[in-house]
Amino acid sequence: MRKALGLVVGLALLAGCSTGWHRVTREEIAQPDVCLAFGFMDMSEAPSKMDYFVVKQTQPPRGHRFGFETDHGLFYHLALPQGGYTLDEFGGTNKIGFFIFVLKRTLHRYDFFSNQTHFTLTAPGLYYLGSYKYVPNRDSFDIETKTAPSEGDLLLELLPKVSGTKWEPQVRDRLAALGVRPSQ
Repeated sequence: MRKALGLVVGLALLAGCSTGWHRVTREEIAQPDVCLAFGFMDMSEAPSKMDYFVVKQTQPPRGHRFGFETDHGLFYHLALPQGGYTLDEFGGTNKIGFFIFVLKRTLHRYDFFSNQTHFTLTAPGLYYLGSYKYVPNRDSFDIETKTAPSEGDLLLELLPKVSGTKWEPQVRDRLAALGVRPSQ
């Protein structure tokens, strides 16, 4: 009985804490003034995987937070409004398997502490925010800039996710400009 109750509670926590953000709708993507922002976070040395990624809008209006979709290090938002932002936080659960996860769940939250994480979306379009790596240190962690995966690599990963949206032709055009051919 206790194990069954633990499983039910664990599944409820898992379902309720996945990201806390709504999924972007096709109607939001179709808005003429939104942007597709994307990047990558290597979590291979982190005590958890990345289940969520958040930016905070700094202008206009200030303080609004936007959750990005995540997929094995790739983070992306398909309808981010124009404006100024900072990378705010990211996090996820420990890497222990599902059945152990239900019995002992650890949520890890990582804040960006640097003001060097500011970016501005000035016009509708694609914005590559960079590739980063979580690096543990004695007291906390550092974020290092990486050259891989490249913008082209990430656009290839995004291509099936933007299929049938206004972003598909823009992603294909950018891939062509970078000299990257989608395999088909």
